[in-house]
Parts: sequence; C-alpha cells; structure tokens
Amino acid sequence: MKYLVLDSNIVIDYINADETLFSLVSQYVGEVCFVDKMLEEVAELRARSNITELGINLIQAETSEIVEARNLGRKGRLSTYDWLCLIVTRRLKYCCVTNDKGLINQCQAEGIETIRGGRLIVELCRQGGVTKTRAVEIVNEIATLNPHGSNAWLAELVAEIEKL
Repeated sequence: MKYLVLDSNIVIDYINADETLFSLVSQYVGEVCFVDKMLEEVAELRARSNITELGINLIQAETSEIVEARNLGRKGRLSTYDWLCLIVTRRLKYCCVTNDKGLINQCQAEGIETIRGGRLIVELCRQGGVTKTRAVEIVNEIATLNPHGSNAWLAELVAEIEKL
C-alpha cells in the first residue's frame, strides 16, 4: 500500500472541494496521512473533533523534526510547515502530495516521491473511486476555490481524465 503525506495546501483544497476525497483516496489510491503539528496551519481541520472520520491519519512529528523544520524555515526557501512535511515524509519513506513548487523541487532533490494534488484525483478516477464526470467536477471546484493554479493545469487534468 502507498502512504501519502498531504501538504497543507492539498488538505485545504480537498476539504473545501469535497471532504469525502480523503476517505476515497485512502480506499482507492493510498493511505492519507497528515503531520499533527501542521494542524496549526489548517483551521478547517483544527475545528474538527475527529479528523480520522474524514479518512486522515495523523502522523506525530518528532521533537527533533520540529526543531529542524523551524531552523530550516528561517532560511526562507520553504516554510517551517513545508520543511516539516518533507522531513516527516523522508523519515517514513512515504510520498509527499503537494502543489507547492518549492516543496516539490526540494523533495525531488532529496529523492522523495511526490505527487501533485490534481494527479491524485486522476489516479482516484483511474482506480474507480469516482467517475470521470465527478473527477472533472472536483478539479474544477478546486480550481475555482484556489485561483493560484493555471488554466493550462486545469485543461491538462481534464484532458487526462477524459482519456481514462
């Protein structure tokens, strides 16, 4: 089974677009994990009494990892939370799911497998977790809620889904 550590940007996108995505991804693609200390960054999850009901497994960051992430975060290339996501993912040898280009580049430089959040929706569709129509609706919803993505990104994902 694949284990997926979601960056905060993915958690925010998914919870706002369709919170059932976490359990669907866990069921069809790989176990969805989130670093406990990163809850500080995601108000949408902090307000929940039982995060596991969403299909998210919390991973406890070690104190040494938190300290390392803070120190690296002060250098400015990545945020403390991005470093924490990377450090925990590296320790566990899991896959990092993010749309953050800086985090993707750093993970790749360190040999950590990465997947962009939209690609996870494509894979969910490929594995039968959602229909093509629903997958397109989800990526469109994410694009609407998070306008930082490009139209080219959206068109590419939709085309890939339609080819399935």
